[in-house]
Amino acid sequence: MEAEIVVDVTGEQVSLVDARRHCNITAEGSPLFHEDDALLEDILIPAAREWCEEYTGLAFATKTLQIKIDAFPEDGDIRLPIGPALSIESVVYVDDEEAEITLAPTDYTLDAASVPQWLIQANDVTWPVAKEVANAVTIRYQAGYSLPNESPVVKPLPKTFRVAMLMLIVHLYENRGAGVEKALSEVPFGVKSMLDWKRVRRGWA
Repeated sequence: MEAEIVVDVTGEQVSLVDARRHCNITAEGSPLFHEDDALLEDILIPAAREWCEEYTGLAFATKTLQIKIDAFPEDGDIRLPIGPALSIESVVYVDDEEAEITLAPTDYTLDAASVPQWLIQANDVTWPVAKEVANAVTIRYQAGYSLPNESPVVKPLPKTFRVAMLMLIVHLYENRGAGVEKALSEVPFGVKSMLDWKRVRRGWA
């Protein structure tokens, strides 16, 4: 079950200032101080975040995601593939008349305490029967960690994840000649170690 991005992140966990500092790009005596800003901001910072997200199965900043399944499960619970899930935006299914029906928010709840997170039925509620077609059920939800400048901070990004991003940005910056694709295929072990430390059971904290 793959999650599709409906609304992508609106900001990054690593600022341009932090990326410059970690790459040792200083204003004094450096012609690269402003010349490499676009490279860092538009390519390397987002590329590092996307790689870390793919590796961990997490959204490093808040985004709206969508998953499609063929039918509501008989056991009642639906696993959300990318976390940390923050809220359920909508649950829509196609009925036998091919009409799109939106479930009432009181019919389900988000189990945000479990790892991974789940969409579960409310008490005394039974899932409706969707039409037997592919992707008959669509679930849209928000997932991700709060950005540093957000207020209030709902779920802060673990500091080790932030360090992993900075390490990866330096790696990409120093290996530009190999191309981003090759540089991403040769990610240092330390980056993965930083991302692995919070792995628990089958999911993430």
